[in-house]
This record gives sequence, structure tokens and C-alpha cells, in this order.
Amino acid sequence: YDNGLWVKIADGTFRNATRRLVPDATESVWSGKFAKALTGPGAPWQSAVGHELEIVPLSDPVKVKPGQKLSVKVLFRGKPLAGAQVERGDGKTMVAEKDIPRFATDSEGVASIPVLKTGASLLVIDHKVTPSTTPDQADADLYNATLWFSIESNSKR
Repeated sequence: YDNGLWVKIADGTFRNATRRLVPDATESVWSGKFAKALTGPGAPWQSAVGHELEIVPLSDPVKVKPGQKLSVKVLFRGKPLAGAQVERGDGKTMVAEKDIPRFATDSEGVASIPVLKTGASLLVIDHKVTPSTTPDQADADLYNATLWFSIESNSKR
């Protein structure tokens, strides 16, 4: 979805406004967000749905066991995104920015994510593009994509 235009002001906080409305902003971005959730057996995990930015698993995430790795491909506008950082979390536990586990994509846009436990998993990727497609309103375009899935502890694999 279109998350709108945001500016960072001198105290480090963000406001939902354009650079034209806050000319002394230290940073300005347009933000677009894309989300996918795999919600049960038979979910089409292997499908790229055509989002501007998306995470596509290379194997069925719900069948990965703790201690194994899940490989994912990150696509930006349908092409592999090299050098991106995929973040791993569970979608509910607060983690300080500096402590979020991140896994880099290779030249083919593939990252290997260690799976630590059963339950909910949330993979997140941010990708900033400069200059913005609306340079009169923002300095950059910030794309965000998520992939949510759950590994049940009693699932048959």
C-alpha cells in the first residue's frame, strides 16, 4: 500500500508530511509497503505475485525445521536484488534496531535465513531508491516488503 510521504525533523522523529510542507526536514521519503502471508498447508509459497519489492521462498517455509536454513529470493521490480539485508523476527517481539538479525542477499538476490524455532516468523526487507520519483516532495523512495509464515511444533514434515 501507499504509506505516504514522510519527513524526519531535527529531533529525529518522523512526521507524515512532504518536504514542501516541512522545508527544514533533515530527510524526506515516499514509502510503499508490500506484504505476503502464508497461512496454511498448500499456500502458494513459490509464487512471485508481482509486487514492486517481494520476498519469494525457494522452498516451503512451513516445512523447514529449527536449525535448518530457509533460502529466499528478493525481487525488486521482478529482478533479483543483490546486496540487500533481510531481517528476521517473529512479528511480535520488540528488538532494538541494532540487534535485529540481518542476512545479505548474494548476486542472485538469494539469502539464507537460519530458522531458530517453531511458531511465527516474519522476514522484512527495506530498499531505498534515490532520487525519488517525486523529487519535489521527497529525496528518496523507500520500499518495504514482508513475508510471514508459521512453523507449527506438531506439524508433520
